[in-house]
Amino acid sequence: PATLVNATDGPLTALLESKASGALSVVGGEQAVELKLAPRSRQVIVVSVRARGVGEGTLSVSASTQDKVLLDGEQRKVSVAANGRTLSETVSGIVQEGVRHGFEIPEMAIAKTSSLEVMIYPGSVADALEGLQGMLRMPNGCFEQTSSINYPNTMVLQVLEKTKPQDWPGGAAAWEQTRSEAKNFIHLGYQRMLTFQNPNGGFALYPGQQPEVMLTAYGVIQLKAMSEVHPVDAQVIARAVQWLSRFQSPDGSWTSERQRWSGNALDARVRTTAFVALAMVRAGSAGDQRTRALGFIARSLDAVTTENTLALVANTLVEGEQKQPAAAALKRLADTISGVGDKAFFKETTGTWMGSGGEFARLETTAMAANAFLLAGANRELWTPMLNYIAAGRASWGGWGSTQATVWALTAMQHLRSPAGMTELQIRLGGQPMSRAQGDAAPGSLLIDSDVGLVSAFYEGSLGSGKLALEIASSENTPTQFRATTEYAIPWSSPLAKNDADLALTLKVTNRTMALRGMQAVTVQLRNTTRARQDTLIFELPIAPAAFVPRDQFEALVARRTIDSFEILPTHVRLYVSGLNAGQSLSIDYGFAPMIVGEVVLPPVRAYRFYTPRPLYEIDGGALIMR
Repeated sequence: PATLVNATDGPLTALLESKASGALSVVGGEQAVELKLAPRSRQVIVVSVRARGVGEGTLSVSASTQDKVLLDGEQRKVSVAANGRTLSETVSGIVQEGVRHGFEIPEMAIAKTSSLEVMIYPGSVADALEGLQGMLRMPNGCFEQTSSINYPNTMVLQVLEKTKPQDWPGGAAAWEQTRSEAKNFIHLGYQRMLTFQNPNGGFALYPGQQPEVMLTAYGVIQLKAMSEVHPVDAQVIARAVQWLSRFQSPDGSWTSERQRWSGNALDARVRTTAFVALAMVRAGSAGDQRTRALGFIARSLDAVTTENTLALVANTLVEGEQKQPAAAALKRLADTISGVGDKAFFKETTGTWMGSGGEFARLETTAMAANAFLLAGANRELWTPMLNYIAAGRASWGGWGSTQATVWALTAMQHLRSPAGMTELQIRLGGQPMSRAQGDAAPGSLLIDSDVGLVSAFYEGSLGSGKLALEIASSENTPTQFRATTEYAIPWSSPLAKNDADLALTLKVTNRTMALRGMQAVTVQLRNTTRARQDTLIFELPIAPAAFVPRDQFEALVARRTIDSFEILPTHVRLYVSGLNAGQSLSIDYGFAPMIVGEVVLPPVRAYRFYTPRPLYEIDGGALIMR
């Protein structure tokens, strides 16, 4: 829709012209429409635009007099995405003496959708900034996600304060800009975190819900770290610690109201107690509660049955300066670690405290354990293999799967240090230097100064179908990290678009042709097809462009506890669900009213597990005609 307003006291005749370029075209061709407007009136017309292909498009609408005198105009840039499923492949790790990897793009890939990006991370700030961007791409409606996003900004500010402005890449002006942006993000994050704190001091998963012990402990950890670089009301932390203290058992332990992992009850109690004790240690609490908690953990080491709990316990005992029990926990970790090639990791199978499982649980557990070994200075022979595994686990979006895995990976990877002097990297694709996406540096070449190598370097290239080899050559053995991701889209009808997951989705749209402003009835069903419970799920319901979506239908779902929370976004309604039991289905009936006419493709229906930016399961939304 385009609105032309006559702000004068006399009648107005205007020519309205619509033009499109790039991936867009105007339906019926570019033309001028004559409009007659009464004094102090407005008129709305609809410009119909067709997507001609994938890529960037521009739409401009202008109004002029009959004498071609321009009155006003607007221009919009639009990105046209492929009508298909996006697939990707990522390889990441530590460059060391060099990297060589082959990528293959299938012939059925949709034209102009194939690309390769290579990120080089010279230091901890580059890691933090990329980790932050990865978290920002995730659904972020709950407290754990909201508070975790602050952590990379805290890391950035800590390094900024230790770096002379003139030594920052880009000089003092770039240093000040980065510092200002990070401080602004932290300030906004701090204000949002406060909306999750109940008046009694505890933190809840969503505003207005009952607080939880593990979430409150996590709030203390994040707020204390934030207070080192940003003003934090000390009473906010004190109220949270006081709330936690009220729930400590006489033996020094805590129990969790909501257990998101499997394992025996005593192991769960030790894990909860270790997390609360870690929060109190980092908050500087020196009271009887901390002493009794550390004593309970030390006495209960033999009861720990999961590697994730043991890794958390090791961090708490090391930071709590409990040398003898810490050494015992580290020895058990060293005895149970697995290795493949130059990598070492833990085969965690029970899930983490926020319900993450599989590869994300292994990454989180390994990163926690690595941090404990590094802090204690123990088992040096495991450091490099564990850091190799963590570096190789970086996902296509820049993070390490779940937010907890990303936070612990960033913490552990800070221990990587570059050798003194300069390192030169050569980045080539198919034998040709890759283009640097920013700056005017020579293609395919990067010179890393170990003292100033703070920000990442981004290289990109377009691909056709077939095979291509990526090569990163280094002038010396370097701990610099890299990530290379190829991405392409395939038609929904392709066999490669088939979902291979533990969930199933169905979509039913009552009428694919509907009247303007008429309410459209839609049903989406999510089913757990496994024999085990799936915790902390998110799924997205498609809506038409510019549609009106009544909030009360989703508020009723929250009131009935069918869902935990929801967000209405421009293209989807995002639902947060605590989980589904084995074989259980969740069916959601909802409606939206289109406010513009046209033919569109509804966005895909998507399901995610535990805040992962890549959907676990997605299906085509299908065509919709609005008249």
